[in-house]
Amino acid sequence: MASTVIVVGGPAGTGKTTQAQLLATQLKCAFIEGDDLHPQANVDKMARGVPLTDEDRWGWLKQLSSESASTAKGDTANVCVVTCSMLKRVYRDYIKKCAKTAAGEDDVKFRFVFLYTEFNELLKRVEGRKNHFM
Repeated sequence: MASTVIVVGGPAGTGKTTQAQLLATQLKCAFIEGDDLHPQANVDKMARGVPLTDEDRWGWLKQLSSESASTAKGDTANVCVVTCSMLKRVYRDYIKKCAKTAAGEDDVKFRFVFLYTEFNELLKRVEGRKNHFM
């Protein structure tokens, strides 16, 4: 049976974590917070207010792909929900490619869900965050 990874994405403040957790609960499947997979160097950079470059992201996206695919394959529902900003098409393509090149992960399907909201709402949400490195 093919496994499925549902990647919930969008800009900071769109509610990725909240919606992904609700979806995982509804589907009775595993959930991974993508931000938890960032290496410390990325976290430190973002905490200083410095945007990540593509080079900063490749290792993180590879780990996110591998962990979410493995988790989906090991989950009783054969599904994993993971959060990731994935704003560029090249990031989504890379996530799929990494799973396919990992041993035994070629039967994992990736589905991408984008969340949107108004710009002023994003600003309000991000400014109101507590205990987040961004």
